[in-house]
Amino acid sequence: MFFLVRFTKRPLRFFGMVGLVILSVGVLELAYLIFERVYFHSPLADRPALLLAALFIVLGVQIFAFGAARRIN
Repeated sequence: MFFLVRFTKRPLRFFGMVGLVILSVGVLELAYLIFERVYFHSPLADRPALLLAALFIVLGVQIFAFGAARRIN
């Protein structure tokens, strides 16, 4: 009940927090992959981590945008 009362009028707070967490995980993973590629010359094509990082980034932006769209209406 507390969840429904707190986030009914301001869904951006809930979706914003979740979206930013997922987005930051994706950005951190991407930064790690870029660091590995530049300094250790490890190939990115052999691992699905690049796709996972891109998925987290896109998903984080979409969840954040969903909260912003719910706030406008």
